[in-house]
Amino acid sequence: MKNSIIIYFLLLFSFSSLKAQTLDEIAYNHYWERLEKFIGKTGSKEKLHLLSVYREASWADSDNQAALSDLYEFASMIPEEEFVIEPGFHNLRLHEQYGRLISYVEIPEGQTAEEKQLFVEAQKKLEKSTEEYFEALDEYNSKFYQFWEFLDSKKIKMDNFQRRHFRRMYRRILNNANRKYKDAHAEVLKYSDRFKTYRDALVAFDEFIESASTAAADVQEGANLYNGGINVLSQIQKCTDANDDGWSAITFRKNITSSYTKNGNWNVNGSWGGSTFFGGLVSGGGGRTTYEHYISEDTDSISIRFCNLRFVPVRPTQWYNASLLEGIKDGTVTLREGNPLEDKPLYGPNGYFPRLLKGIVVASDVDIISSINNTKSSEIRKKTRGKAGFGIGKLRIGGKAGSSKESKWTSNTSGSFKSSTSSESPIIIGVLTEDTSM
Repeated sequence: MKNSIIIYFLLLFSFSSLKAQTLDEIAYNHYWERLEKFIGKTGSKEKLHLLSVYREASWADSDNQAALSDLYEFASMIPEEEFVIEPGFHNLRLHEQYGRLISYVEIPEGQTAEEKQLFVEAQKKLEKSTEEYFEALDEYNSKFYQFWEFLDSKKIKMDNFQRRHFRRMYRRILNNANRKYKDAHAEVLKYSDRFKTYRDALVAFDEFIESASTAAADVQEGANLYNGGINVLSQIQKCTDANDDGWSAITFRKNITSSYTKNGNWNVNGSWGGSTFFGGLVSGGGGRTTYEHYISEDTDSISIRFCNLRFVPVRPTQWYNASLLEGIKDGTVTLREGNPLEDKPLYGPNGYFPRLLKGIVVASDVDIISSINNTKSSEIRKKTRGKAGFGIGKLRIGGKAGSSKESKWTSNTSGSFKSSTSSESPIIIGVLTEDTSM
C-alpha cells in the first residue's frame, strides 16, 4: 500500500494525556501502533480506520450474487466523519450524489434561448426521474436481500432459476422508474452534442443505471458497478502452522508498553453493524470485565496473528467521471440555478463529497493464541461464544454481533487455547478513506 496512510480513530471515554493509562488502554494503543508499523504511514489526506468487529470481504467469491450485492453496498458509501461503516444505513451514496449533479450541468455556449429552455426542462425531468429510480432501486435491492435470506434460511443456494424467479416477481418495481429515466435521459442527450465532457458523463452514467437495474440479481452486472479487487482478494494465500511465512503477530502481556496516548472520545460507531464495545476484554450480559482481569500474571499472554495483510483498492468503475467534478471545482463546468452546491462546496468536511472510500486492509486469516490459567480461559471462551466476543479495547472478535466466523478452538488444562477465523473469504481489518479537502 502507498506510504501515505495515517491512523485515525476517536476514543469513547475522555481522559487526559497526564492520566495513567489502564492496561486495557495500553494494550489497545499497542494494537494500533503495531498495525501502523505493519501497514506503513507518512501522513496525508488518507486515513485508515480499524474495524472494531472484523468483517468478511465476501465478494472475493465472485460466483456469489449475494456477496457482489454486498460489494455494491460497501463500495458505494461516502463514510461519515465519525466513521460509520454500515452498508444499507449510511446517509450518502456516491452514485446518488454524483447522479444529482449530472442533472444540473449547463451547456456553456451554442444554445439558442429556446434550446436552453427545452434543455433545462429536460434536465428537471431527468433530476426527478433519477430520484424516483434510486428509490425504486432501494426497494428492489431490499426485496432481493429478503428473498436471498429466505433461501439461505432454507439452506437453498440461489441459482439461475431462483434469480429468474426473483426478477419475474419484482421487475415491476423498476420497470416504470427505469422507463421514465430513459425517456428523460434521451431528451437531455439531444442537447449535449456541443459539450463533450458532459455528454461523456451522461452516457457513462446511463450505463450505470442500466447495470444497477439487475445488480442485485445478476453477478456480472453487480461486479461492474464498483471494483472491489475481486482478483486480488481471491489470490491471497492462506497460512499454515507449519510455515510462519506470511504471519504478522501482536502479543499482549502484563508488561506491554505503547508510545501512543489517545485523547478525545472513543467512537461507539466504529464497528460494522452498529454494535458497540465499551472497552475491556469482554463486554455484555453481566457487565464489563476489564483486560487486567485476564492478564494478571507475568506469564499470561494473548496474541493476535494476521495472515498475509494486504491493501485492496475499492472504487467506482468508468461510470464515475472525475473530470466532470474537476471541471465543477475549477469553474470550467457550471451548474444551473438551484443546484445542490449553491449552499456548500464540492469538496471538504462540509462539502458535497467530503471524503471517498479508497480501499480495505485485509488478512486471509486471523488467529487468537493465548496462555492464561484454565479458569480465565474457560470464561473467555464462554463469552466469546455468547453476545460479547473477545476484545481488547474497541477490538472484538467473535460474539453474535461479529461477522467473521470463529472456529477451530483448541485448548489444554493449563489454559492455553487458540481460535481461528473459518471464513473462506479474506477478513477486513480496516477501511481506507480519502479526505477530499486536504
